Amino acid sequence: DLPDSLASLQLYAFSGCSSLKEVFIPESTTVIGPFVFSNCTNLTAIWVDESNPKWSSDEFGVLYNKDKTLLEKVPDMFAGYYTIADTVTHISIDAIRGCKGLTGLTIPDSVTFIDECVVSERSAVTAVHYTGTEEQKNALRMIRAEMAQAEKRPVLLHGVTGSGKTEIYMQVIAEVLAK
Repeated sequence: DLPDSLASLQLYAFSGCSSLKEVFIPESTTVIGPFVFSNCTNLTAIWVDESNPKWSSDEFGVLYNKDKTLLEKVPDMFAGYYTIADTVTHISIDAIRGCKGLTGLTIPDSVTFIDECVVSERSAVTAVHYTGTEEQKNALRMIRAEMAQAEKRPVLLHGVTGSGKTEIYMQVIAEVLAK
């Protein structure tokens, strides 16, 4: 356990600590910097005191901010498929990097920002499911209906950068290639 008076965990505080198996973050720790638990290859859970005003953990020992809008870290030794809380809007850069046992991930449509390099080459993730926004679901229905027509026509999606057009195109391509 960390000391009850510990106010912050700074950049790389436990990074590379292979002997760290579980950690309990006390109420007093309100600052957790980036990469604090990076490369903690035997870390199975990050538990947070329920009274902590800034941080929380779920039943699997996954670290979130208090209101669960930020996914901060899935422990490196997490095994199996994980569904991110449907309140999350941001996935941190170190959230799932190094999770050798994480085989799949569901990303809810509430997510609007994913830091670059979220999945590393050491990850075992083989399936990612993104639920998509209502607009994306409607666009997919429209494209599928158009593809079912005898006379094929080009389909162009309009939207600003980051609106999810590429995700729609990737899903359509995967469906076509699967046929």
